[in-house]
Amino acid sequence: MHKSTAIYRSPDEIINLKIRIRIREVGGGGDDPLEEIQTFRWQQKIFGQFERGFYLDRKNCATELERKYHAEVAKLSEKSNVVFSYVNDDGYEGVDDNCGKMHLMADLGDSQATNLCTVTYDPARKVLTMRPDFTQSEPYRIHIEGDVKRIFQYRIDDVSEKIPFDAQLKENEILDRINLHQQKLKLDKGHAGFELPGKNKLDVCLYLEILAARNFENDNVYVQYFIDLPAHWSCKNSDALKGCTQTSIRANSEDGAAHFGLPFEICLEYDVQRMDEEEILKSPYVYFEAVSKDSWDHFRTEGLAYTILPVTQAGVYSYELRCLRICPEGIACNLRRFFIGDFSNYDHITWASLPREPREGRMNRYGVLSVGTGEISVRVSVLQQSQAFSEDFASENGNRQRKFLLDKLNTSVLIKSIEQVVAAFKVAKRKMVEARKNV
Repeated sequence: MHKSTAIYRSPDEIINLKIRIRIREVGGGGDDPLEEIQTFRWQQKIFGQFERGFYLDRKNCATELERKYHAEVAKLSEKSNVVFSYVNDDGYEGVDDNCGKMHLMADLGDSQATNLCTVTYDPARKVLTMRPDFTQSEPYRIHIEGDVKRIFQYRIDDVSEKIPFDAQLKENEILDRINLHQQKLKLDKGHAGFELPGKNKLDVCLYLEILAARNFENDNVYVQYFIDLPAHWSCKNSDALKGCTQTSIRANSEDGAAHFGLPFEICLEYDVQRMDEEEILKSPYVYFEAVSKDSWDHFRTEGLAYTILPVTQAGVYSYELRCLRICPEGIACNLRRFFIGDFSNYDHITWASLPREPREGRMNRYGVLSVGTGEISVRVSVLQQSQAFSEDFASENGNRQRKFLLDKLNTSVLIKSIEQVVAAFKVAKRKMVEARKNV
């Protein structure tokens, strides 16, 4: 019969396992054929004929285990067993730290003992491996070659005691509770320190990186940033809304870029309930100011730039922001910029865009001369988090709020895309007009 290995997942304790070996000689045994039945529990030691003779001699027993075996063998009867076992302590095939092994052997008069079955148990996964499997129909056969050819048949049967049906149901119920508790512990451990946003809040985590600045008039440049929050937006750490990079010297490359690689993280919070008051979700802006510093500690504004933060759609965005600055009028202003700097030309870094509250209700920049300068490279990664996105937020009211939130965000993305198209059209139109003038 073909021998195959079987793997069983057993929720029961391994100490309840009982295996019965029944072996008998079916050919070449003469008038007194061999036959024996032996039942084993997990890690039960039964001595073979060779082991009996070896451990019976006190001189062969040096270790504590060998002395223990000597005491056990001395109490046994003179009749030896054909079927015996090797357990973990015997180290028959080495020791596995993770799994326990037990070998069921037979002394069939050959030069070496015959391995009838190997049982392996993994306590962590509760997996039992039988090699070969329990006998299903036809018994296994062993052929011993010699002066007389001998043939043996043997069976491997699972004779573990079956628990009553009611006790089995109760045990399964207890095991289910244990599994649920273990799963809950894993979930709790995984969520430890993970703070969820409020039910009516939209959290937007921004990971910004100021990469480089290039094509500015002076060297030794650093960049300041400021994030301007519209109504209904907030930030727990208000200090993170502004900051600056280190000073960087232009690299010896074709574009002469000053590299910063400054990352910073900001988590913004929006009150979802306020969306009813706004037709379009107002997005925060981020402003940048490139400043140079000379060896006399004189500071000069090299350029201002700004962009809307893409809070309405998660993703990774890269920007090349064109900068401008006020152009000094007259020789005196130019000399002042050259000798002592012009770091105080603006009331605020937001000067380059529409102010939140114009003075006297209107804004007038008529006659202000400005000049285009360099560029600032920025990368923004956006992550959105809200309980309205969760599958667990499945009530009727929750579904309405989720749809409302997604519609608002999608509308904002559409408006932003239209604004980008219009802005690109204006740039293209200006370039076309300039090209016609030069013709």
